[in-house]
Amino acid sequence: MYLLIILNQFIASFTHIIAKDITSYTEPALVLLYRSFVASACFIIYLLFLRKNKIPFDKKDLPVLIILSLLNIPINQFLFVESVKLTSAPNVSLAYSLSPAFVLILSYFLLKEKLTAKKVIGIVIALAGTAVVFSKSDISLSSKSFQGDILALCASISWALYIVLGKNFTTKYGAIYATSLTMTLGTVFFVIVYFFSGHSFAYPNFSCVDWSKIVYLGFFTSVLNYVIGYYALTKIEATKLSIFNNLQPVLTTVFAILIFSYSLSVEFVIGSIGIIGGVFLTQRG
Repeated sequence: MYLLIILNQFIASFTHIIAKDITSYTEPALVLLYRSFVASACFIIYLLFLRKNKIPFDKKDLPVLIILSLLNIPINQFLFVESVKLTSAPNVSLAYSLSPAFVLILSYFLLKEKLTAKKVIGIVIALAGTAVVFSKSDISLSSKSFQGDILALCASISWALYIVLGKNFTTKYGAIYATSLTMTLGTVFFVIVYFFSGHSFAYPNFSCVDWSKIVYLGFFTSVLNYVIGYYALTKIEATKLSIFNNLQPVLTTVFAILIFSYSLSVEFVIGSIGIIGGVFLTQRG
């Protein structure tokens, strides 16, 4: 089981590297378009042929489904591919590692869940660590890296919002079925946004290697890794599983050093310790 969990973290961490690489020479929106097509095709096959325990969809849940679908691809995943093009893969990974802290904050305001003193301290430490990491960037709206850092934070917040707003929806319909619906409808919404925002459909002149990167993002990240994570939740407590997510920034940084010759800064190391330590504290609080 733990080998599967480690595989889950490797796939998630390498996602930032693959996305950083392909968006360096391909428009992020086009990358997301094809990534969504791959993922949605897999989920449609699941919906049509593999789904068991079919729960009828309640029409009153349609507004929630629409909101979650918009958060899933047109907002969260679009912000992700745009941010990773502008800033470093480790910075984006660190921003996403803040999601548990954002979930706690949003749950407090939207679901009225209680915050313990330990969780509040953890959130403060994690946010302070974020400030330290971002202090290395040129804090100016004209700075591409700073723009990417802000977009990555927005992506992390949107993912946390997706988790909080989708809590009851996921409990009612099951995680895989709920994700299949939001991913498929989210793709439809993104296609509409893609063309109405002035993009034209052009078949990319991708090599086999380029297509393998799209398949990695669409299938391995959005489908296989999700199934692995969901299966792991049936075998291990959620709190224990979430601790493994702290490996992602570390693994992403190692991959970035090996592949992109990424150089560590003092600010990044100190800030990373603060973020990971703060998130760990909130998870244990």
